[in-house]
Amino acid sequence: MEHEIQQQLNIIDSFSMQNLQVPPEYDWSLWDTIHPQALDVYYSAYPDTPVYLIIKRMGKASPLMYKALICTYTGWWHGLQGWNIENKYIEGWVKIDGYTVSDFIGKGVMLALTPQQYEKNKNKTVEEIIDMVLKDVFRE
Repeated sequence: MEHEIQQQLNIIDSFSMQNLQVPPEYDWSLWDTIHPQALDVYYSAYPDTPVYLIIKRMGKASPLMYKALICTYTGWWHGLQGWNIENKYIEGWVKIDGYTVSDFIGKGVMLALTPQQYEKNKNKTVEEIIDMVLKDVFRE
């Protein structure tokens, strides 16, 4: 079992991920002019919002331990597939250089890798994963 856990953590090492539980710095004043305070309004006001590839720990019901998601950080982690993620479930994150929220919103691409997809692709680079996402490789 310990070997399986170590094997699954390889993607965090290969992605040079940031400290597990420490999110990126964030300027809360960006929300001051957003009314209503909703993410779609925020993304319209700030289409250059950075995006991140995060590794999320799965719940106890899953036999596979991790999945990967494309997220934003707007004071909290938000997966672009539609869910907020608590810091305590984040195993690691890396900023996706050269891309912003406008590159992903409304494109119809899969924005989260299932645990099975993650397992098959965990040794790829962030660039390779994002290229696959944008080419819609993960759509089932």
